[in-house]
Amino acid sequence: MIIVTSDHGFFLGEHGWVGKPYKAPLYNVLAHTPLMIWHPEYQMEEHTALTAAVDIYSTVLDAFGVADVDRRHSKSLLSLLSGSDDKIREWVLYGYWGSSVNLTDGRYTYLHPCDPEVDSDCYSTQMVNPHSWFTPPDSQPAAESGQYLPYADCPVWRYSAPSYVRNDQPMLFDVKTDPEQLNDRSEDDQSIKERMQRLLQEALSEKDAPENQYDRLDLDSV
Repeated sequence: MIIVTSDHGFFLGEHGWVGKPYKAPLYNVLAHTPLMIWHPEYQMEEHTALTAAVDIYSTVLDAFGVADVDRRHSKSLLSLLSGSDDKIREWVLYGYWGSSVNLTDGRYTYLHPCDPEVDSDCYSTQMVNPHSWFTPPDSQPAAESGQYLPYADCPVWRYSAPSYVRNDQPMLFDVKTDPEQLNDRSEDDQSIKERMQRLLQEALSEKDAPENQYDRLDLDSV
C-alpha cells in the first residue's frame, strides 16, 4: 500500500495570500489536503468522503492486520477503498492550535473565531513552543503536570500561551456551489450558520475538549 498526503496546502495568490501565512483564515487552500492511496487489492477511484489526517494511523493498522489497539480519534479508510462504505465521518474538525476552530460537514465549511484575550492551554509531554518552530520556549514555572487528557494515559505538561486571530467573525461557505470560498454566507444564511455552530459544539463535546476551549471560542458546552 502506498499513501501520499500533505500536512497543509499553500496559497499561490488565492484570497490575496501567498505561502502558509500565520493569520490567514483557514480556507480550503490550506486545509483541504491531498490524499492518494494505492492498495493492490482494491480498484482505485475517486472518493468524496470526509477524512482526517489521523485516519492514516488506523488505516495502516488495518492494513497490517493489527486489531487490538485503541484507535482514539482515528478511523480506517480501508472500507472506503473496498467499496463497503461510502463515508466514515459526518463532520471533521480542523484548525491550527491556539486560533480559530473550524468544521465541515462536506457541504459547508464553518470557520469559528477565537477570543485573542483568552489564552489557550498547551498540553504536551515537552515544553514545546506552540507558535513557532518546535524548540523550547521560555521556561514555564507555572506549568502543571497531570493526566489532563481523557484519551492519554500518561501525564503531560499544561501551560498557557496566547491565542491569535485568523478571522474576526464567523465565516460560512457552501463549497458545493462556491468551491473557491469567495462568498461568505455567514450573514445571509443564519439558520445554516446556527446549525453549523451547534454541530461544532457537539463535535467539541464528543472529542472531550477542555473547558478552556469553550471559553476561548465563546461557546457553551453541551
